[in-house]
Amino acid sequence: MNAPIAALEGHGRTLSIRPGQMVLLTGPVGAGKTRLLRRLAGLDALPPGLSWQAPPSVQMLGDFMPPLWLAPTLGEELVYGLHPAADERARVLAAWRLEAIAADTPVEALDRLQGLRLALAAMELAATRLALLDNPTASLPLDDAGLLIKDIAAWTQRSGTAVVIACNRWQDWQPWVQQTWHLDAGADMPQAEPA
Repeated sequence: MNAPIAALEGHGRTLSIRPGQMVLLTGPVGAGKTRLLRRLAGLDALPPGLSWQAPPSVQMLGDFMPPLWLAPTLGEELVYGLHPAADERARVLAAWRLEAIAADTPVEALDRLQGLRLALAAMELAATRLALLDNPTASLPLDDAGLLIKDIAAWTQRSGTAVVIACNRWQDWQPWVQQTWHLDAGADMPQAEPA
């Protein structure tokens, strides 16, 4: 079995994540799921008593609408800061079902699902080892959400990327996750739920 690539420790517990695992972070609205993801991404400080060890290639996909883009077109956004070969770009675009969209398409012209797919494709191209996804299927129709979940699961398997997903529609993810962490309102450390 693979060694953990990330571990959250505190309150006498350790929650670890292995390569290729999907971890679902659940809890009531307002419990602090997004805040915990921001802490795991290094965007906010951890509270006293918690520690976090993670690989250097951690990326967070926030629940922003409209998304925050770094480049004006799909092609430029995909490779921002990278220099992949053309065949690798084509492979990743096909894996995320974006191959039919022209590279010069303005990012503002993408719908929510295409924008999510583009952000995830860029994470894959950048060889992200740990992805933190905040409510990625929110406001998507159930069929689109289900297909995106399957594509994220396929990505974790082909790349070994570990993914932590915070969401309120937790039941959509159940067949695909290997761990579930539950965060209660006011708590800093989630509890592992039985598989």
